[in-house]
Amino acid sequence: MKKLILTPIAFFLLLTFAFINLKCSTPMENKLNTNIHHSAYFIFNDSISNEDTALFFTEIKKLADIPGVIGFKVVNEISPKNPYNFGVTMEFKNQQDYDSYNSHPTHVDFVQNYWLKMVADFMEIDYRE
Repeated sequence: MKKLILTPIAFFLLLTFAFINLKCSTPMENKLNTNIHHSAYFIFNDSISNEDTALFFTEIKKLADIPGVIGFKVVNEISPKNPYNFGVTMEFKNQQDYDSYNSHPTHVDFVQNYWLKMVADFMEIDYRE
């Protein structure tokens, strides 16, 4: 007798849980159109001079002018919990803007001539809301 009572209750709870999840989740099509947050946290090579560091920060700020970049910031890391000293953060409205940024000549030039030569280590984080 208990089996007959528990089974409908369990079935009802399972359906209720599934319904709530469906109502709360966002369809994948909508997720593809949400902002992309891009950030990279880094440390410089030990051999980088103060003049090279200043040049690096002058050049990295040019990335803000690439079409599609929103909310560009260069930041100082203050947490003792990680090894990185600096970071750069920005957003993109969609995947197309992010892809265009990655292949834009200004970005490619910066990576080849400054990032790869001056940065010792980094962590890149990209996510959607």
